[in-house]
Amino acid sequence: MGTETPKISVVTICKNSERTIESTIKSVIAQNYENKEYIVIDGLSVDSTKEIIERYKYAINTLVSESDEGISDAFNKGIRRTTGDILLILNSDDVLIQDSFSRIAKIWSETPNCDIICGGITYFDPEVEAYYSRVPKLEDVFKYMSVFHPSMYVSMEAYRKIGVYMPQYKLAMDCEWVHRAINKGLKFVTTDEPLAVMNTCGRSQQDFARSLNEFRISAISNGANWFVASFYFIQQLVFKSLMKVALIKKMKLRAR
Repeated sequence: MGTETPKISVVTICKNSERTIESTIKSVIAQNYENKEYIVIDGLSVDSTKEIIERYKYAINTLVSESDEGISDAFNKGIRRTTGDILLILNSDDVLIQDSFSRIAKIWSETPNCDIICGGITYFDPEVEAYYSRVPKLEDVFKYMSVFHPSMYVSMEAYRKIGVYMPQYKLAMDCEWVHRAINKGLKFVTTDEPLAVMNTCGRSQQDFARSLNEFRISAISNGANWFVASFYFIQQLVFKSLMKVALIKKMKLRAR
């Protein structure tokens, strides 16, 4: 598959991320792995994000600060600037678990012709201050997003094979890319080991219905049955609504 110690490139995109960006950057710096590259794409933040990034400029190989046309455009800017063998896109409210790069390098060296490595994830829900873990399930990826962007390492060859992120997807661009990769026959390898901690209050969760509908459109575009994709769309909307009601009740009980 390549060298035993592949160069791992990390792209973080951000805009007005002053509350979380420092933890993200520190988690990349803390990886005990020499052959890495860090690229930060800032969408002209107007808070203190840029000042925080400047503190860690010694550990950032490329910093771009300019306007963009959305998340997909910012991702693609980062991809175009990478020089590594493997790329991770780590958003500015997610953090890496220690030694994730070393684990990925081991899988990479042991798995010939692998295109994408998907690891487990630990979710953090700040509304209830709770952590819970999930493992990747490729067999369910057309039902819901069952692989996780902060623990998905993609070979640069995979991007050359099928392209980058589609700008028409404003929230579910990572889902669409995974659907496309499966549809085109790219080789996935999974590990249940958690590789990152993901904040559940990201953009896709803030506009869940739109994100879920983009997921449905992507699934259908990449071969899923229209009725099946629409069924899972409705199912997840209902489930999300029930979970929200349960959360509100729990918070009310806490407040008593």
